[in-house]
Amino acid sequence: MSNGSFENCPNLKTLRINAVEAPFGYAWRKESCCADKVDRLILAQGQKRAVFYGGCSMWYNLDGLQARQALGDGYAVVNLGLNGTVNSPVQMQILGAFL
Repeated sequence: MSNGSFENCPNLKTLRINAVEAPFGYAWRKESCCADKVDRLILAQGQKRAVFYGGCSMWYNLDGLQARQALGDGYAVVNLGLNGTVNSPVQMQILGAFL
């Protein structure tokens, strides 16, 4: 797609494209899933949310199903844990707009 593909579409606000293949590095670079996690946070706006944030310990150890069962159906569980190589201040700047 070129930069001007949607130039004459003033009402277009969101465009979601399904990829045939996962983005390069997605399977082996843990920080690649950050956008997916932020999408989950955005989609949970307007709901009661339990938002879990942290580095590797949150990434590997949060049992989302168990958290959902403990909190009940009234809460959306959002695991924002990322690999420790992701810069925390940058994460918080992005997430802060949706918390």
